[in-house]
Amino acid sequence: MKMLGVDVGKHAVVVGENVADMGEKLESYMKEILIKAITERDGAMVALSGGSMPAVVAPLLTRLDDINWSKVRLFVADERMVSISDVESNTGTYMNVLPETINQSFVHYGPIDNTAQCAKNYEEKIRKCTAEMDEGWPIFDLLLLGIGPDGHTCSLFPEHPVLKENNRWVAAVEDSPKPPPRRITLTLPVINRARNVAFISTGKKKGKLIQEIINGQNSSLPAAMVKPKSGNILWFTDKEAFTAFEDSANHL
Repeated sequence: MKMLGVDVGKHAVVVGENVADMGEKLESYMKEILIKAITERDGAMVALSGGSMPAVVAPLLTRLDDINWSKVRLFVADERMVSISDVESNTGTYMNVLPETINQSFVHYGPIDNTAQCAKNYEEKIRKCTAEMDEGWPIFDLLLLGIGPDGHTCSLFPEHPVLKENNRWVAAVEDSPKPPPRRITLTLPVINRARNVAFISTGKKKGKLIQEIINGQNSSLPAAMVKPKSGNILWFTDKEAFTAFEDSANHL
């Protein structure tokens, strides 16, 4: 895949002139990965983050006309224990704007009354869709992740015990420091088995944080713990977000 970017250590950073330009680059990236997975493995497993991500990603998904969505399984990388009709629902936010042809690809997590049981149910559903594993962990073809101002990603928050989870694919979070408190999330061993991980972050406020993570200045941040075992990791940013470390990067 050829696109304007920079190499910063072990991280590849794709920089758009603005959010729209970054989106076009991200669209090409997603299309290439999905087509490759469907061609080589007859299907693709993708996990999407929520928060501000749907506003960026959903319009791009609708433009992927060449994708056979019946071959794609869409998951959420984390979810809040709220009704799918609630504005806080990651799944609901996507499904409200995506066409039915894509919505049919979503794998639903089930009842939300009991967080631990919901996490267990979702893990079982992931198992049923998993074609390949690495040491007992599922291999997603693509994870699209965001990053919060505290360095959290998915519902993996700084210093939270879930960061040390080494058995479950999906963990229950009962005490998220960010409301709503009850959530489920993919765990780090799952995230780090993915073939492709893309962080998406825009705007000046995230620039310094991205720099700290990419340069290894704060390894305690959850987003800094995302280190794919054998997969690829890319950062998609706009020029505003990239300003903080642009001068020290080497252009490809």
